[in-house]
Amino acid sequence: GMNRDLEAAPYLRRASELAAEWFRPENPDRWILQGNLASLEAELGNSERGVELYDEVIENMSRIMGPDSRLVMSARHMRANALWIGRKFDEAADGFTTLLPDITQALGSDNWMTIQTRSSLARVLFDAGKPNEALPYAEQAAADFTRTLGSDHPRTINTSQLLHDLRKRLGSGGR
Repeated sequence: GMNRDLEAAPYLRRASELAAEWFRPENPDRWILQGNLASLEAELGNSERGVELYDEVIENMSRIMGPDSRLVMSARHMRANALWIGRKFDEAADGFTTLLPDITQALGSDNWMTIQTRSSLARVLFDAGKPNEALPYAEQAAADFTRTLGSDHPRTINTSQLLHDLRKRLGSGGR
């Protein structure tokens, strides 16, 4: 929870500082650690700092591993998520929207990260008050998660609940 995050923050910040001193910029571990710090900063309400850290992670990991690597795709997803946490819904939606074709091409349409990106885009559009735009993404993500992970998986359940909420908001029943 939040208390553990608050307790961990100074240690993760220090570890990130040490990694910057010890690891060369070409070492992916340096940027993986910074990505963990970025996520923590966003969760603690420091969304702008999280986005700044993710920008550095994305730039450097793209250079080291290539822009289509799974780690770069994950960092781009988490950057959009940090914007969403900071209630910057339009910027978050743009991040997920631009990521979706890239992650689909790099990882495939049935990869869980691809499906989660579609689900996250639906959620941020819903939160932005755009349920009509969100609906097709939620429908596709719910169907894909059900097919690939099964109906009892937490990702399937969460996305199916989002779909139910969207349909309810739009007045088309909560099937």
